[in-house]
Amino acid sequence: MGHAKLAQDGQEILRNRLTQIGQSASFEATPREIQGDHSWIAKVPRGARIYIPHAAGTLPQEIAQAAAVVRAAQRTPVPHIAARRLASMGELVELLERLRTGGCEEAFLIAGSVARPTSELTSAIDLLDTGLFQKYGFRRIGVAGHPEGSPDVAEAALWQALGEKSRIARSATFGVHVVTQFCFEPGSIEEWEQLARERGIDLPVHVGVPGLTGMGKLLRFAAMCGVRATFGYALHGPSGIGAALSRWSPAPMLLRIAGHMASQPRSLLRQVHFFPFGGLRATIAWAKALGEGRFRVQPSPTGFSMAVVAEAV
Repeated sequence: MGHAKLAQDGQEILRNRLTQIGQSASFEATPREIQGDHSWIAKVPRGARIYIPHAAGTLPQEIAQAAAVVRAAQRTPVPHIAARRLASMGELVELLERLRTGGCEEAFLIAGSVARPTSELTSAIDLLDTGLFQKYGFRRIGVAGHPEGSPDVAEAALWQALGEKSRIARSATFGVHVVTQFCFEPGSIEEWEQLARERGIDLPVHVGVPGLTGMGKLLRFAAMCGVRATFGYALHGPSGIGAALSRWSPAPMLLRIAGHMASQPRSLLRQVHFFPFGGLRATIAWAKALGEGRFRVQPSPTGFSMAVVAEAV
């Protein structure tokens, strides 16, 4: 009876935490996905954050236009601002003016994977140090975290930069949070989060998780982004070899993250950020079902398993 009660309590705790994860989730959507048929935005919870990447070939005005569409739909746009993709300080000022005119109050700051920057702006810290985000009244800023490292930056430099961002946040007029690079291995997230706390970093963390998409496409993105543990976990982790050959599901990873959040009161992990990688509508439908409690959690040989009943978006 005691073991049965423990299992039942564990299921209820996980259910509550997973529902919260679904309700608070944020999503990545390209300017093209936003400017085209954006009927999917209505399926995202009102006020939810939609991040808009500043990829190669994307003009700053396209970022601003997409942010205005998201804001008009009463969701929260979070445009990426990539320091190394900006031509000048003037272009940054122009972009921030456009964003604030469109009602945008948040931004996600990154260096941008460009070998040769085209201005004096080379990092997220450079962007923060301009003072422009205070001047233009931004309310919240996101910065990047790398649980599995970066192909472009040494690990020691990554920790130094995150520590500096945490220090800046303590005196900033806006809130600061971390969004991690996506990965498959929940153990990497847990270890990195513990190391962050040990280093005195106290920023809330939004865990980057792949959305529902084809495994082949996801592995290609992982190789491009330098996600080290991806391949081993994808092939041999909870989803098994079958998933590696077909479609990735975030369910096993979210179960582990939810368990960590529930069992670690001091954890920095706060919510989940989905990288859909072409599976935007399916990912939104899946997260919506999670937030509405349309899923089952049940004991399994490895702990718990989860099945989500999602509708088409």
